[in-house]
Formats: sequence, C-alpha cells, structure tokens
Amino acid sequence: AKILSASTTNATSVKATAGRVFGWSLTNTTAAVKVVRLYNLAAAPTVGTSVPFYNIVIPANATASQTFPIGVAHSTGIAYAITNAIADLDATAVAANDVIGAIYYA
Repeated sequence: AKILSASTTNATSVKATAGRVFGWSLTNTTAAVKVVRLYNLAAAPTVGTSVPFYNIVIPANATASQTFPIGVAHSTGIAYAITNAIADLDATAVAANDVIGAIYYA
C-alpha cells in the first residue's frame, strides 16, 4: 500500500479481510515526530475513537523500516491512519507529503 499523506489523518482501509503485514518503509519529511497507526479493522478507522492495533513512530526527518518474515496477523482487516502525536487516540491531522512510503501486506 503506497502512502503519501494528505492534509488529514489519512484514515484508510488497505484490506477489508484478514491479512498479514510483512513490513513497512515510511519516511517522515518534517522536523516533528509522526505516527502511523495500524488497525485490525475491515474498514477505515475512526481516528480518535478506534484503538490502534499498533503504532509506528517515525522520528523527525527519518525513515522507519521493518520487515517480518511471517508477517503480523490482522484477523479482521488492515487499516491505517497518520497523526502528529503519540497518544493512541490522537486525531491531529498531518500535512500533505509529511509521510511517504509503503506498507507491505498480503
């Protein structure tokens, strides 16, 4: 799933059925931390209400990359959002092009 942030929380459904996340490569182009939140949901999350399955914290002006040979199971679906703060229920929108990259899934 290609990621190029828009000026929103970017709530997106990647896969509406069970799947596995095999990794990611995400670049934060700003001078502040950004957080990509992954959800075990069959639809786009309600950012600020839906509780993330896990978070990927991307340091300022850095890239976060990770691979998982057998993948991380998502029993319901795979969805994501991107916000500006660490708290699980943060709903602060990012700006266009703040985060770019990809999430690798099946």
